[in-house]
Amino acid sequence: SGFADNTGALFDGTATGSTFWNNDTVPDGLTGSCVDGPVTGDNVQIYPEGVEFFYHAQPGTRWTALQVRREDIQGAAVTLLGRGVEVSARQVTNLTIDTHARATLAAITKAACHPACAVLDPDDPHDSEEAFFADVVLEVIAELLDLAQRDDAFDEHQIRIHQRLDLVRRAQDAMRLDLSAPYDSAALCATLGVPERTLQLAFQRTLAMSPSRWLHTARLHEARRLLRHADPLKETVAGVASRCGMGHAGRFSCDYARLFGERPSQTLRVG
Repeated sequence: SGFADNTGALFDGTATGSTFWNNDTVPDGLTGSCVDGPVTGDNVQIYPEGVEFFYHAQPGTRWTALQVRREDIQGAAVTLLGRGVEVSARQVTNLTIDTHARATLAAITKAACHPACAVLDPDDPHDSEEAFFADVVLEVIAELLDLAQRDDAFDEHQIRIHQRLDLVRRAQDAMRLDLSAPYDSAALCATLGVPERTLQLAFQRTLAMSPSRWLHTARLHEARRLLRHADPLKETVAGVASRCGMGHAGRFSCDYARLFGERPSQTLRVG
């Protein structure tokens, strides 16, 4: 349960297996306190089922809570790390979160809570907010638990970050070769030599979007570049959309307006 007033928010009750993290930053860094002491924006807390909690939030902060199943955390850990992690069944686990993981959680929270703000690829079955939110959060939680429990986990964590970045860059370079080509996840992953799920999670962890959604957004940016330099007497919006691999003119126009704040016909007129 919880309520808010001009001094912040108070939450108390019994956890049913929840993870909490802060989604804002205040000047002094202190965002609240719980029964275990002060909490900052660099903390992720895991409350086991049945554990009572009391939390006081500072004014101007926003916390995100997610119920997760213990077995799902273990499943994510085995997939990512090749081993399970320890999840306390009796007490709150207060984890320190690094900048990279914090940015990931903030991005996917925004995408999940405000899906209308996202430019989704309607032709990509992977571009669903539910799968996007759950898979990445579970992976981040498993990684944070591993970092807290093993002294030698940090080096492995840094290696995974660099591997994800390298994979994403190679995928982007491959897709940039022909932005108008239809997105083919299987073919792209065969070229890169990785499973589709690996590529999917790498993009989600790094850019907070799927590979096809990145391609869709890249196409929109290329269309904007072409429209700004086009002669409105010789070029059409539909023609530019087609050259960028987007055949559905109405969908293209809506996505373009959502991303850039103006319709493509306006860009073509003004340049």
